[in-house]
Amino acid sequence: MNVYLAGKTGAGMERPAQPMLLRQVAALVSKTLSVMGLTPFTFDRIGMEDFSGGAEDDGKLSGVLNALSQFRDSVRSHAKSGAPSKSFLDCCDCFRDDALVECGVRLEDTSEGSVWKLEDPAVLRQEREEKQATALTAARRKIASKADALKKEIVKFTTIQELPSIEEALASKYSKFGDDGYPTHDSEGTALEGKALDKGKKDVEKARKARLPLQKKISELGPNFLEGMRGTLSKLEDEMHTLHL
Repeated sequence: MNVYLAGKTGAGMERPAQPMLLRQVAALVSKTLSVMGLTPFTFDRIGMEDFSGGAEDDGKLSGVLNALSQFRDSVRSHAKSGAPSKSFLDCCDCFRDDALVECGVRLEDTSEGSVWKLEDPAVLRQEREEKQATALTAARRKIASKADALKKEIVKFTTIQELPSIEEALASKYSKFGDDGYPTHDSEGTALEGKALDKGKKDVEKARKARLPLQKKISELGPNFLEGMRGTLSKLEDEMHTLHL
């Protein structure tokens, strides 16, 4: 632009600078500056005649710069402390959802990278509150679902744990049992034979099957696993109470 204008000024110039060409170049420069966020104007404005900038701006620039400075400090602090990678992502989310919101800047993640635009801070705050409320509701439901499932498991294993021994449970049908745990005599003391013996074995197998889940859980987690489950349930209930405050 400057070179072009320099060649069109001075004595002896046959063709003066073309106004339409100059306007097109100015529009391109203004559009570029607007895309980069360096001017507050839309693409149909040319120049920066109304942009005071510096100490006379509306505070957005200083707000963004302060937010960037705090974001940098946070990242440096996490890096020096050897924090896990997730903490850096949390810093980015905090910068987007808190610092930039107060500056009136909407920052959105897309498949092609982040996209920003200026927005009324009140609108951004309202959207943030709605997003937080939705996330809170989802967290409550998730914890409640875990707690309900755990309660059912506790009831299930407690019920099995309270069952009498197989011999006690079948005492009304059988009076004696062999070393293998199967009944050998009926309630009247008569030795079991044929179909009666087969039925006695089936009754024992059914009773063993009902107690098998408890035996497997004990072998996996130890005899005190129910106490651990109750402790976990108590923690989940505390989390739910905290989320409802």
